[in-house]
Parts: sequence; structure tokens; C-alpha cells
Amino acid sequence: MRINVKQYLRFTLPKGATLWSVFVAGKPVKPAKDKNGSVLVPLEKSQLQGESLTRFPVELVYLDEGSKMQMMGQLRMDLPRTDIPVSAMHWNVYFPNDYTYFKFGGNVKETKERFMSIVPLDSVQRAVSKSMEQADQIGTQFRSQSTTQLEPYYSDQSAATGKLPIKIDVPQQGRHLRFSKLLVIEKESPWLSLYYSSIPHKLSVPFRLIFLVILVLFFGGQIIKKIRHKQPR
Repeated sequence: MRINVKQYLRFTLPKGATLWSVFVAGKPVKPAKDKNGSVLVPLEKSQLQGESLTRFPVELVYLDEGSKMQMMGQLRMDLPRTDIPVSAMHWNVYFPNDYTYFKFGGNVKETKERFMSIVPLDSVQRAVSKSMEQADQIGTQFRSQSTTQLEPYYSDQSAATGKLPIKIDVPQQGRHLRFSKLLVIEKESPWLSLYYSSIPHKLSVPFRLIFLVILVLFFGGQIIKKIRHKQPR
């Protein structure tokens, strides 16, 4: 990200998630929290390099424990909300290999190819500029505050005042699926839902085909039913 006004970046984690570590520009930092329990990450100021500001990464690692996957079921995953807009969001998800996944939903789209840089349209650029102005106003409110005036995020005070968090390597194995969203406005949470089943992996090839045909007929019937319901009578 690039910023020279905002002192803190606010993240609202998914419900029940536990923060593990925060890194800014490759260095560990101690987050604080506001009265609503959101994470406040202290930022560095971008330096002017030529006619543009330098960029630096912000890395947030957290644990969001879901329910144990059964033979069949549905999953929903949410990403944290931020108080700044994101012009292009890319989401890499690694699923267990011994399941079949289908009927994807949410406000993100599956991307078959490797992520490419996306150049926003003029309308998107205007929306981002407007949201950034609002974010800068929020940042100005925090200018007069220091990290000592904010409550440490960790409930264990020794953890907040002792050693900084270590670098955590998130496992990247399993079935790799990619999702993206062109514009994420401030306070919007990207989310993904899907259905899964382990039955096809436990069947022989002929029975797998029969099972897949049943799934297609079932969900096809659901779609036709919705279309007929929307048609005027």
C-alpha cells in the first residue's frame, strides 16, 4: 500500500477469529484495538520517490476456525474488512484434495488463470479516489493519538509489551483455487461460499459419473425453479 497521512489501518476480523501476527514493511509491529475490538495497525509513511509514493506491504495473520468438514456440506469464508478501499483483491484458497467443490457463491469471482495486474476503469478510479479522501480524513483523526493511548490488541499484557511476533508461514498445499474482486470499498467484507462432498472420491469411476449427473440435475432443477418463480404470471 501507499500512504502518507493515515497513521493506523483498521481491520475488522471475521467473528471468532484470533489475531496471530502483524507485519508492516517486513517488520513486526504491535497492533492496538479500538472500542469495537477492531485491529489498529500502525503504519509507516510512504517516501516520495520521483513523482510517486513508495509502496510497502501490510501482512495480517489470523486463525479463523471453522466447523469440521463432513461427508457433504457447505462452507462460508469471510475476509477482514478495512477502512480503506482496495482497487483489486486477489484471494488464494487451498482446499483439501479429497473433496469435490461446486456451486460457488459470494461477492468474489473464481479466476482460472494466474493473477494478472488489473487496470481499473475511470469510474473505478474515481470511486477509489473518493474513498481515499475519506480514509485520509479518518487518518487525520488519529494523528494526535499515540499507541500508548490505545488499548493493546492482545489481552495478555506481557505479550503486548514483550517480544514481537515471529514470522508465520501459512501452509500452501492442497487444491489451489483463485478468486478476485475488482473493487472492494471500505468496510466491505469479501466472502465466498461453496458446497463440498467427499463421496465422489470414495466411489469407482462409473459411480462418480452417476453422482455428478445427479448433482447437475438437482442444481439445474433449482435454477429452473427460481427462473419460473421470477417470471410474471
